[in-house]
Amino acid sequence: MRILLLLSDLGDNGAHRVALERALAWQRAGDEVALLSLVHPGPGDLAVPRELRLLFATDDPRPLRVALPAGLARARRWAARADVVVSATEIGLGLLVATAAARAARRPVSVLVQSDPAHALASYVPPWAQPPTRAALATATQAVCVGVDLAARVAPLRHDRETVAVPNAVPGPEVAAAARRGPRRDPGAPPLVVGCGRLTRQKGFDLLLEAVAAARGLGAPAVEVVVLGEGDDRTALEAQAERLLGPGVVAFPGHVADPHAVVGTADVFVLPSRWEGYALALVEALAAGTPCVALDCPTGPREVLADGAFGALVPAEDVPALARALADHLADPAPLRAAAARAVVEAPRMFDPAAAAAEHRAALARLVDGRR
Repeated sequence: MRILLLLSDLGDNGAHRVALERALAWQRAGDEVALLSLVHPGPGDLAVPRELRLLFATDDPRPLRVALPAGLARARRWAARADVVVSATEIGLGLLVATAAARAARRPVSVLVQSDPAHALASYVPPWAQPPTRAALATATQAVCVGVDLAARVAPLRHDRETVAVPNAVPGPEVAAAARRGPRRDPGAPPLVVGCGRLTRQKGFDLLLEAVAAARGLGAPAVEVVVLGEGDDRTALEAQAERLLGPGVVAFPGHVADPHAVVGTADVFVLPSRWEGYALALVEALAAGTPCVALDCPTGPREVLADGAFGALVPAEDVPALARALADHLADPAPLRAAAARAVVEAPRMFDPAAAAAEHRAALARLVDGRR
């Protein structure tokens, strides 16, 4: 099968990593995968495995607004050579170019939906691009969603067009091994609370900081907090952390070489997101064996934590409830430690990315077979 995968850029984020991992799995399974990015990579962008054919909208680096017309023309030519066109995300110019190129070449287009479209549109898509983005998602030949709950929210937007769920997964044994590489904490050190994600409003780290401060009032011990990731809200979060918790309590180390080692040393991993697609960072924390607490945002955490069997769920954006969950865990960590251990035994599918890639490939193959 010949697959053309479209991305707006190669920025280092979870959605792009998932798309690249699946593309690499398809290539290794015998498919021919070409990856087209509208712009050339910049500092800190993802490195594309050499096994994948990497294309750009222009031969030399140019701004996106300049590269877009060339990208559409080049995407059209490569779409004509492919059996199916895949958009790596449910928003962005990559989606619009993928849709237009596929239609011009009369090829099916499949969209990898990795976040709640309504929230993603409102937060990350400029007003002028929202109507065509909605239309592209609604009319794509197929939508492949990274979670069951997410697929249930997307399906009504697509007017009976094919919408399937292929839940995300992480390489469980590899994550567990990386988690064990973390340095041992001093026995007298304060408990460590870890979060991971983009420093944006979506990820809710402002809620986490408020909850840690509130937990002190509930008798919780002093803690250290580490928030991994980068984003536009760094300055505001640093100021909030110092205001609420004092200097030196919260660290924002940015992107680190081995995040699983950090998560593996944590006493608790917290996912305070306002919305998610599937919450892959939560799956990674479970694979690391780290106790987990998550806000029950519309899609992701409840599915990953199996309605609370694998970790603590608290109501979405409820800071007092999150503070109570933290205080309870710090007072008695045994229940959430046992819950995290159960996940590895009872939900092996979450820790098998090869199975996820194979399921996704099967969905693409149905589109191709349907055209023959």
